[in-house]
Amino acid sequence: MQKSNRLIGIDLCYAVALFGTVAYIYFFATNRFAIEEGVLSHSWNILLLDFFPALFFFLNGLTISLTMRDRKVSSRKMLAYLTKRGMLLFLIGLAVCVYWPMNMFIAVGIMYFVAPYVVQWNNTILRILIILGLFIAHGLLFIHVPSSVSYKIPEIHGGGIIDLTGFVFFNGYFSILPWFLLFIAGMLFGRSDLRARGWLPPNSIVGVALVGVGILLQVVLKRIDVTYLDLRRFDNPLLNFRLLMPSFVFVSIGFSMILINATNYFFRVFEAVKIVKLASLFSSMKYSVLMFQLIISSLTIVLTPGAFFAKSNVLIGFCIAATIFTFYLPIFWSKRISNKGPLEWTFKRISGSAKK
Repeated sequence: MQKSNRLIGIDLCYAVALFGTVAYIYFFATNRFAIEEGVLSHSWNILLLDFFPALFFFLNGLTISLTMRDRKVSSRKMLAYLTKRGMLLFLIGLAVCVYWPMNMFIAVGIMYFVAPYVVQWNNTILRILIILGLFIAHGLLFIHVPSSVSYKIPEIHGGGIIDLTGFVFFNGYFSILPWFLLFIAGMLFGRSDLRARGWLPPNSIVGVALVGVGILLQVVLKRIDVTYLDLRRFDNPLLNFRLLMPSFVFVSIGFSMILINATNYFFRVFEAVKIVKLASLFSSMKYSVLMFQLIISSLTIVLTPGAFFAKSNVLIGFCIAATIFTFYLPIFWSKRISNKGPLEWTFKRISGSAKK
């Protein structure tokens, strides 16, 4: 297999992150929609699967750092390109925020919009920013924040500033803070030595240590956070598990580092042309894949009666079918229309190339 200068493992990790994120969003969206419509009384969310969007945000930060290290890329044009990309993604997210606040596009858009500033900070400042973010998250555990997981704008009453602060900086799936910290961690990781040096290089050992720290934090924070039991979803103790946000960030960073290093090593050692080619396709169209998912989810929420998802097997079957169809669309697009996804093509049109 002809080796390229790109890190092959990153494409595969993007494909894994996209597949898990798309599948989980379908489960999350349809499940919450059915609950709000009154046809389901319980949640089917497996909260451990938050790792997939965490990996996606981590990879976005990593990609920015790698691009900035490329001598063929103009730094000034690259920063302008990131800002315009962020604005477009943010506007797409705003288009559906009335019934879907803080969706993936809003979070990614904000990150790309601030990336030109953050990317110029040194490693020490970025590490301090991550630690401060974790302390802020820990502090917000003890103020009143909207703790329900549902598609609605937060109710601002009484202590409105506190409610709004909790919504933006802490509250579960709608919070920008954990994803922003993972984005910064990815940027830091991208500045390190990412050459394939065995399946467990030194920075993977650091990743294992971070996972261990996250597990220890979970043990401590479970005893402090009195709202932890309110988020129990399953009778089965193996599934009835949720990482609190500071623990979640540490564990997600560690697992992301380990996975990226391992896939980068194994897919340079073992030839898997078809897998690498397919992963590269999904990676190159990652934002278009998310746009396809957003359109399908939005149409489902707007056009489908809640009673359709009253039976759990129908809900699960729909999510599986919708996920398969979503990943068929970029394959169809590349064969019949263009090798660039519709969003990626739009990025180029409004921003131009970042290369000299």
